[in-house]
Amino acid sequence: EQWLLRAVGGREAIRPEIDGLYNAFEHSRASRPSLPLLAPAEARTYASDVRGRALELLEGTPLHEGGGPLERAGFAFGMIAQHEQ
Repeated sequence: EQWLLRAVGGREAIRPEIDGLYNAFEHSRASRPSLPLLAPAEARTYASDVRGRALELLEGTPLHEGGGPLERAGFAFGMIAQHEQ
């Protein structure tokens, strides 16, 4: 969501109230188990929503013409695909 929907797509946060929870710069790995993270079913629903919106964005984003550095040659989409593997 952070890179594709917001940085590339210019969209608002889907769940702004959880941004801080998933910010690795704010929470060390050791402290993360104590955070009030989304329940598994809620996390799956959120991930599915983000995935669907990201795929819609990918279909409508010109990757080889104009655009900013994140769009050119599909940079942001490739970065996220590589990160998620």
